[in-house]
Amino acid sequence: MTITEWFDIHNPDHLQAHDCLVKEGSWPKDFIDNLPEDITFPPAWNIIIAYKIAEVYTNLHETKGLRTFEHPNTSNDWKCPICKTNTILPVLLVAIPGTEDGNLVQAEQIHVVCLNFTRMMTDIKERQNQ
Repeated sequence: MTITEWFDIHNPDHLQAHDCLVKEGSWPKDFIDNLPEDITFPPAWNIIIAYKIAEVYTNLHETKGLRTFEHPNTSNDWKCPICKTNTILPVLLVAIPGTEDGNLVQAEQIHVVCLNFTRMMTDIKERQNQ
């Protein structure tokens, strides 16, 4: 069984462990100790898990009122500011504060799944702190 098959995106303990992996670079020890012995890690497993988490969150909290684009403009060596890749995924434009000029504003492209994943993790943290 692979980690992407075993990882339960609806399990808060799994989500917290993933958050620790993202922030600290490793799974929590208690999470590792409870992994089944036959777990394997296929190529890009971490991206697959992040995508699955973001996809569920997107279905729960759709990005309403924001114009999305099917793929990023990859000119000028663009990389998503969250995942630091130029993967061809839908993006949205997020206004850069302080760049307003009348009705115009500069914006930055961000992968929709990356933004939603970040929002989901923020929501989880806020619920934990209540």
